[in-house]
Amino acid sequence: MQGKSGVMDQTIAQRVAQQLRTHGLQMGSHISVMVQDGAVMLSGDIEQEKQRHAAIQSVRSIQGVRTVVDRLHVKS
Repeated sequence: MQGKSGVMDQTIAQRVAQQLRTHGLQMGSHISVMVQDGAVMLSGDIEQEKQRHAAIQSVRSIQGVRTVVDRLHVKS
C-alpha cells in the first residue's frame, strides 16, 4: 500500500530493515516489522534498552513513516 506521503509500504519496510541493521538488529531473526499505510509495528526481543530506543528513533525519521508502534521486549 501507499502511505499518505506517497511512499510505498514496501519501500518503508526496506528502509526500516536498513535502519535496524545499522543498530545491530536483524529483521526475521529477532525483530518482526509490519508496515501498513505508513504505520510501522516493531515486535520481538532485543538485548538492550538503548537498542530499542535507537531503533524506534531511527525508524521514526524514515520518510513516509506516520507512526511507530513499539512492541519490542528487552530481554532480562
